[in-house]
Parts: sequence; C-alpha cells; structure tokens
Amino acid sequence: MIQNPLMTKFTRTAASLCAALFFLAPTGSLAQEQQDAEEALESGTYIAGSHGDWTIRCVGTAPDAATSSDDGDGKGDLQDEEEASAEAAATERPQCVMIQIAVHSDDPELGLSIVVVRQQINDDLVSQMRITTPITVYLPAMVGLEIDGAAIGRLPYEVCSPAGVCVATSFVDGDLEAKLRSGGQAQFFLKDVRGTDGIFNLSLSGFTAAFEQLGAPDS
Repeated sequence: MIQNPLMTKFTRTAASLCAALFFLAPTGSLAQEQQDAEEALESGTYIAGSHGDWTIRCVGTAPDAATSSDDGDGKGDLQDEEEASAEAAATERPQCVMIQIAVHSDDPELGLSIVVVRQQINDDLVSQMRITTPITVYLPAMVGLEIDGAAIGRLPYEVCSPAGVCVATSFVDGDLEAKLRSGGQAQFFLKDVRGTDGIFNLSLSGFTAAFEQLGAPDS
C-alpha cells in the first residue's frame, strides 16, 4: 500500500495550490474541462510549459504578460517596476504543478485530473501526486494504481469537497518516481458507490521533463 504521511506543511501548501487549479475537477466531459481550463487562464493561472502529454500550470501572471512598455515619460517608473519585479522573482518561486487528464478506458469523454506538485521543504524537494475524482466514488476502495500493467498500490482519499469532488494523494518517493519516469502508461482504478469499476489511462510521455521543470529553481 502506498504510504500517506500525516498532514504536513507540504500537504497544506499543495492543497492550497491544487484548490486554485480545481478547474480540472472531473465533474463533466473533457470538452467542459477544456472550456474550464481556458476560463482559468483568465482567473489567475497560466501555462508555463508542455512536455509530451503533461502541462505545467502556475498560479499568477505569465512573465511575458507582466511586462509592458511606455512610450511617454514614464521610463523611470517602468525601470523601477522591472527592478522590483526582478527582485521579487529572485526571492519567491512561482507556485506550479504538472497536470494531465487521465481518460476513461471505455468513454473518452470522461476524465480525472492528475496533478503532481513539488515543494522545497527545508533541504528536501518533496513531491506529491493528487488525483481528483467525482464525489460518487466508494471511498474504502481507494484508488488503485498500475504502471505498464504492474500493480503499484492504492492511494487513499484525503478529502472530499462540497464542490462535488474527492482527492486521493500519494507522496512520490524514489521508487514511485523511478517507475513513473521509466513507464509508458499508468492506469487508475476506481469503484463508485454502486460497485461499478472504472479504469482511467494516463500517458507518461513527457513525465520526466515536466517533473524536472517543476524541480528547477525558476519553476
């Protein structure tokens, strides 16, 4: 069974960030999720990169969008703003996650949002995977995980939201990280309250590059 340590500073930070990115909650079709993602770009998040089937999203304003020009006499003010922005960027890392939709094996219009977060905690770079599911899941069954057909374990649900979703989590330790880096496809297994099983496929193409971008000093 995949271990789920007690709530820590990391999980609280990760939970806050994932809440800001809940536009990918799997409460409807993929078309609706894509529409929600587009709306989210206008409400505080931006795309910081794409690697294979993974997307890097950050909270805040894209660096390119934050810059501006002044054709009048405001050059001094612009220079001051740029210096302040550079100083802030040097002392505060943007909050970013890597995201992908895991697609149902029988219905490509159904999906789960898979989010990977990495946070520097003291001297350690700690990683966590969060799976957002419909609230109609059967909680005791947890979320099963396989990589390239090999069973990895079961991820426990951590919280359910009045918004209609539940979140299962797992810390990504060295062994799981290695399997995600080398694997081709992951599968998540869910059971709903009616006893119906669901299988969701997740591409691992680009996982390594996206994971390393999250761990880079400027991500």
